[in-house]
Amino acid sequence: EIPNGIVCATTFSPVITLRNWGANALNSCVITYQVDANPIQTFNWMGSLPSLSSIPVTLNPVTVSTGMHTFTVSSSQPNGFTDGQPSNDQDISNFTAYNGGVALPYTQGFESTTFVPLNWSLSNPDNLTTWTRTTQAFKTGVASAKISNMYYNDIGQQDEMQLMPLDLTSIGNPALSFQTAYTYYVFSNPPTILNFTDTLSVLISTDCGVTWNSLYQKGGATLATALPDTNTNFEFIPLANEWRLETINLSAYASSKDALIKFRNKTGWGNRVYLDDINLFSTTGIEDETIAGTISVFPNPFTDIVSIAGIDGKAELKIFNVLGEIVYSVSVSTPNHELRTSNFRSGIYFLELKTPKGVVAKKIVKRD
Repeated sequence: EIPNGIVCATTFSPVITLRNWGANALNSCVITYQVDANPIQTFNWMGSLPSLSSIPVTLNPVTVSTGMHTFTVSSSQPNGFTDGQPSNDQDISNFTAYNGGVALPYTQGFESTTFVPLNWSLSNPDNLTTWTRTTQAFKTGVASAKISNMYYNDIGQQDEMQLMPLDLTSIGNPALSFQTAYTYYVFSNPPTILNFTDTLSVLISTDCGVTWNSLYQKGGATLATALPDTNTNFEFIPLANEWRLETINLSAYASSKDALIKFRNKTGWGNRVYLDDINLFSTTGIEDETIAGTISVFPNPFTDIVSIAGIDGKAELKIFNVLGEIVYSVSVSTPNHELRTSNFRSGIYFLELKTPKGVVAKKIVKRD
């Protein structure tokens, strides 16, 4: 049903589901609908809908402002008569309208207490266990997102966190990176050994959620960043070295002005999955350890010192954190420069070096 959750345009045609709960075929009805407290619009539907069947109905276009709205739709006068059971004649949905996607780069570290983050949406089909914010574990900052798979009632349940629309054309060579931590539960009671594993997927849509393509899928031992556990009461809380950086190239979708990306957890009664430091950025000049043929940055990841070598002439060096703030800036006039980072927190940074031959960039990672 549209609108519901996110709409990627400010003018769109609502699509509703018309269901015939009556014993006879439905040949006509009156559909009324409105956005917020705006004037009510009327759509006279005609067709042939058998008993207990449903069909999608596309209504006349509406125009809204960007932001959050409420959509209300009702049906009446089935086959020209008063409805004998009007209790199921109305539906209400909330949605957020965008006029194009958010420009990149974009970062999310779940530092705000607002969860899900502003303009994200959460899918929790069973209205029980789902993604939450936690301060028990984090790669950087003070918080991350987690889902506790051991507490589900039904195996196979899927919960999703979906970002707002993103304009992938706003930067060159877009990419997605995130930190994850996970382990699973092993039931070991010889001769029976069972692995209870969960799956993390990342999906993308370029048609406002009508269809989705898989970007990433890992589960069980492939997803795990720590050894599995045999304790049924064990709730995984990762140590600093039990996180893994994942990077996904989005160049195949670089022409999308309103791409949707979502993280999906599928439970197998395993253990906790964590996410932190979600970044959408440009990979221009950062895919190889040797940049622009002559400039190299090493080691990467680093701990206390990172070196930039091969600088030809005077250059301007800047380091940005994931919020886009400059945390280091210096003019360099020697071929090699050594940067001491003892005052840097662990996490992702972006190095920018402006040289007489152009600008080169590098994503660098500090580890404890």
